Amino acid sequence: MRLAAAGAAAAWGASRRSLHAAVRVPIGVQFYSVRHDCARDLPGTLGALAKMGYEAVEFAGYHGRTAAELRAMLDANGLRCCGTHTGLDTLEGEALAKTIEFNATIGNRLLIVPWIPEERRRTTGDWTTSREAPPGRGDEVSRVAVASTPRPGSGP
Repeated sequence: MRLAAAGAAAAWGASRRSLHAAVRVPIGVQFYSVRHDCARDLPGTLGALAKMGYEAVEFAGYHGRTAAELRAMLDANGLRCCGTHTGLDTLEGEALAKTIEFNATIGNRLLIVPWIPEERRRTTGDWTTSREAPPGRGDEVSRVAVASTPRPGSGP
């Protein structure tokens, strides 16, 4: 009985290690938490984060840099982008194509909308409408994932 239990435990452990390796999520840092450092010295902050062992960053502002500049800084430090805080207005109208292009350049597929104006979140229907792709733009939006993550206390 003990041998069978030990075998089952070993098999379970091996399957967990295999699963973990297959879906490994990089350790990242949200830039909001280091926003003052980024404002003072973005390249230096990226370098310091990489030396600490971070593998990815979630942007919360671009500190006046272009997508190409950001990508070059990420690449120079062996980092990747795991998300960006994105204003809802940059996902609407003509701004959408520019937002998708910018995020493709920095290697990002996750757009996080951290805030939805109150008038667009009063009802469940408002929330649903706010997260839908603009009419005729579904193919463009499907290239990225859009998550709405309003802060506590900002919901209906």
